[in-house]
Amino acid sequence: MLPQSRKIKGRKIFGTIYQSGQKTFSRFISLFFAPINGPSKFACVVSLKVSKKAVLRNKLRRRAYSVIKENSFNIKDGHAASLVFKNGATELSYPQLSKYILDLFKRAGLTI
Repeated sequence: MLPQSRKIKGRKIFGTIYQSGQKTFSRFISLFFAPINGPSKFACVVSLKVSKKAVLRNKLRRRAYSVIKENSFNIKDGHAASLVFKNGATELSYPQLSKYILDLFKRAGLTI
């Protein structure tokens, strides 16, 4: 699990990311990111549209944070990033989810 210090908290940062940040999309995930001061922070957003079951939404969120934690040494500091999951994301296996997330980070230029 990703430490609390690396998670985005508060509406102000989310507003900055969505209003003035950049966007990258894949079939199952959208990545919104913006520069910030300090270490990179992350958020995973899984809406009710993705799954009505909280168990599946939380499982997807935990897996995404796990992928970020395992690859945190490859991710540049100084960015706030929000992963927004789309319909069908709950059907992805862990390796597929990892591939989608890392591909988005590469396309956004957030990896070293």
